[in-house]
This record gives sequence, structure tokens and C-alpha cells, in this order.
Amino acid sequence: MQVLSTIDSLFMQHVASHGLSYGTMEEYNFRKTLFDQVDKEIKEFNEAPEQTSRIAHNFTSTMTQGEKKRMLGFKGHGEVKKAVVLEEANYDSINWVTAGKVNPV
Repeated sequence: MQVLSTIDSLFMQHVASHGLSYGTMEEYNFRKTLFDQVDKEIKEFNEAPEQTSRIAHNFTSTMTQGEKKRMLGFKGHGEVKKAVVLEEANYDSINWVTAGKVNPV
């Protein structure tokens, strides 16, 4: 008979309470490792003597930082656009409309 560790038990409760399921053992173990890291951070935060508040696990406890960012709407930096360099000329003035550099109103 296998005895579950505290983190195994907490993780299984977390999975059950949030209706999570993982298709492979690799995914399960990966998420459990994330959960364990978050659990350690939570305990460290809550045990600090200067803390006047407490934190706990929630549905994001098994998400990577990238998954949390995407959930919050982060889309990344995308492709970096290069600046357009105008030909060097000795113009007294430039009509930006005829140069095609002004957006329509």
C-alpha cells in the first residue's frame, strides 16, 4: 500500500476541486511540480513574520507563467517593425500627405 505525501494529497485535492485532468503522466507530473513550487512560495509568504495577509492556492496554481500571461491578455511583443528611413534630401518642406505618410481621418 502506497502512502501519499502531503503534496500529493494537496495536489489531488486541487485537481478534484478545480475539475482538472491531464492526458499523460508527464503532464500530470509537470503540473504537480508547478503546484509544489507555488505551494512552497505560499508557505514562505504566509510564514513571514511581517505579513499581515495570507495567500492560498487558486485555479492558477498549476499554470505556467506564460499561461497566466495569456489568460490575462498578454499577446507578446510580436514582430519588431523597422523604422522607415526617408531618402536624404535638402527639401525646404515635405508634404507628408503626398508622401503617403499620413493616415486617413
